[in-house]
Amino acid sequence: MSDLTPENVRVMLSRIGLSQSEVARVVGAQERTVRRWLGGEPGPDGEAFLPSPQHWLRLFNLCKAQDRAAEQAMRLIRRLRTNAEETGRSFEPVSVRLARDDDDARRAGMPFLSAHIAVVRRIVERCEAERIPYEVVAMVAPPRRA
Repeated sequence: MSDLTPENVRVMLSRIGLSQSEVARVVGAQERTVRRWLGGEPGPDGEAFLPSPQHWLRLFNLCKAQDRAAEQAMRLIRRLRTNAEETGRSFEPVSVRLARDDDDARRAGMPFLSAHIAVVRRIVERCEAERIPYEVVAMVAPPRRA
């Protein structure tokens, strides 16, 4: 894999927004191993210690899932804006829901709160780039079961 370099590993881990321990849990590695990836420590062959292709693929797939989630939200937001423009109504700021904890994040399709926050960050960046008014609000707790 030509894109498997120490710098690309650091960029990918920064982009997905997980802590080192969360990355370790996602890919099934030890936290020490993740630290070695980030540090670019030499492996037994003297080359930089890098994720295996399977670990890299899991990280890549999580990043792509985050991109898809953000793009899906942006398609809906753009549709709402277009609908408001076509009907002559004012376009109110959209509410971008922020998970409160890992349970909320899992309900939103992400493994950890930090991964969900990375998706919200992508949405906010796109809203700002497209000058779409938004507000970030906490998700509402699900109703308690009796």
